[in-house]
Amino acid sequence: MKKNLLYCAAALLAAGLFSGCGESPTDAVKAWQNAVIAGDVEKANSLCTSNMHTKNKLTIAIMKLERDRNDGPRIRDIKSAKFVEEKIEGEAATVKFHTEKQSDQEITLHKVNGKWLIDSKK
Repeated sequence: MKKNLLYCAAALLAAGLFSGCGESPTDAVKAWQNAVIAGDVEKANSLCTSNMHTKNKLTIAIMKLERDRNDGPRIRDIKSAKFVEEKIEGEAATVKFHTEKQSDQEITLHKVNGKWLIDSKK
């Protein structure tokens, strides 16, 4: 019985440690969108290359103003995103999606130290 519990605990620990290792570019974009919606600049920046840090800060500031004024139409639009394509070419990827208000949006990502990061450069 103790041996079975030990094996179960080891399996759960391994699953917890490695669950983030298989993150796809689409997962990275979704996490970034959630951070932007939440107004978490630090989290948004951790999901991007340094090329995006200023853009994140400005986007979050604009969205906060909108939220304070009229319930944030951009936030509702981001939440409506439907992901339609993910293309990986080596250490670069693109994720295509559309929202209720905008069609055919594309985000570029680069793999840095094994982690997909959103980048403004192609």
